[in-house]
Amino acid sequence: MTLSIDERVEKFYNLLSILKSHLGGYRKLGGCTGKMNWPDKGVYYFFNPNEKRRGDEQLRVVRVGTHATIQNAQSTLWGRLIQHRGTLSGKYAGGGNHRGSVFRRHVGDALMNRDGWPEFVQHTWGVRSSAESEIRKAEHPYEQKVSDYLGDLFVLWLRVEGSESHKMRSYIERNSISLLCLSEDRPSESWLGNFSSSDVIRKSGLWNVNHVGESVDTDFLSVFSNYVKMM
Repeated sequence: MTLSIDERVEKFYNLLSILKSHLGGYRKLGGCTGKMNWPDKGVYYFFNPNEKRRGDEQLRVVRVGTHATIQNAQSTLWGRLIQHRGTLSGKYAGGGNHRGSVFRRHVGDALMNRDGWPEFVQHTWGVRSSAESEIRKAEHPYEQKVSDYLGDLFVLWLRVEGSESHKMRSYIERNSISLLCLSEDRPSESWLGNFSSSDVIRKSGLWNVNHVGESVDTDFLSVFSNYVKMM
């Protein structure tokens, strides 16, 4: 029997609830450490504690992500989450590098639009793939604001490992985003993403721009369910 869009979205969220149970609950990004039992490779789902699904107390997914989508890539799931969370110590403690995390870049852009950051930051934010130390120093207080926001988000993760798993991580990320975009769940009026410069982010209700509006594979939920069961 072919499921309706609403039924597919509900099934997906039900599977996320099962995943949440397997993991022992959501984890607050700001409280995560490398000592936790992270899989080497995986797909992750971010939730905003203030973003609920329509008529439900269940939290709404606000971003889907993955890493190591090229065969033999060395990046790890925890390493990718650190890039989003930011640094806890060192020269730029409490901040981070939005040039190494598109998630940080999008969040900073929305904070900038909402809060009216200084003009010099507006001119440098998101420009080029690296920046001189002088620019990094000037941007640091605003990187800290991004870290504060991201640190309050909740995260769940799905282990996706194996010799050909780079393809499967891409598959799960792509189809998760595509399916969530079909949901009737809409962001609250206070959701920071409403202030994004990206029309795609504002309309989708996700901090994602890739794979928005793409088709969903008919076998996706079965594949996703199998990976959830293996957690």
